[in-house]
Amino acid sequence: MNKNQALSYQKIVEVPIPDTDMVFYLKRLNGISRDKYQIEQFKVADKQKTEGLSAVLPLQPLLLSLSLCNKEGDLMFTDEKEVNALDGEVLDILGRKALEINGFTKEAQEAIAKKV
Repeated sequence: MNKNQALSYQKIVEVPIPDTDMVFYLKRLNGISRDKYQIEQFKVADKQKTEGLSAVLPLQPLLLSLSLCNKEGDLMFTDEKEVNALDGEVLDILGRKALEINGFTKEAQEAIAKKV
């Protein structure tokens, strides 16, 4: 694999929404987006001590603004506020799947560990 092939690789996952005809696409974060998300995670960890659950709420729309895309991998949203306009159940489904495909869940971490 050459550098251009490596840079052009994107894992894109189709996410059907149960009981609807809606289908969304999520792409795995690249290094820049992953860093941006993880920096916010660290900030939230500090805030959570004083602010509780409200400190965590911005993480889901941030992750989705960095992940939601069309079939070709082009991002659909430019910021978290746009993402928050989606239906709450849709946000939950997409948020869980985005965490999974990016290796942020315990199960995903265990699966990755088995591969290496």
